[in-house]
Amino acid sequence: MPMPAATPPIPSALPDSIILWSAGSRLKYDIQERYYGTHYCWCSPAFDSEALAATAVGANMAPSSNPITIYRELAAAIAKNDSHDLRIAGFRASIRGIAMKKAKEGIITLDQAKEIAVMAKTASLSQFKPLMYVIPYNLVSGRVQSVPLKNRANFEPEYTVPDLHKSEFHVIEL
Repeated sequence: MPMPAATPPIPSALPDSIILWSAGSRLKYDIQERYYGTHYCWCSPAFDSEALAATAVGANMAPSSNPITIYRELAAAIAKNDSHDLRIAGFRASIRGIAMKKAKEGIITLDQAKEIAVMAKTASLSQFKPLMYVIPYNLVSGRVQSVPLKNRANFEPEYTVPDLHKSEFHVIEL
């Protein structure tokens, strides 16, 4: 009788050589750069969980958290001119919510938050062009936060970097 697959351990610390990956939209990138001066990224240690060996950390990443899946879904929605795409609708809402939060924190003004809300609501699909963030772990290791298990798509590790500076990552378009 085969043994059941073991749940891989969640590493408490990542090696300095690891790359963190995050997929986002051009609109989010531009807003964060222009208004906030830093970037908030939800990250994975796996670029494409489906390409990993079955026992690798991140190999069982849910599609909703897999950076390449997010990237491809955004690209497909734009290519097919899908104005009802749920991921883009979620990005629109998230951008507006973050702007209001930043206004309450005093990082931006209420007028700027309203401006961002209008941008998010009226942005064309092409403004949600996908971008892939490539983040060398050693540049952000002191600020990487592990996402609590209850907030992850499944048991695989997910991380956030709440204050990513432009000098700490690369953006690529695939």
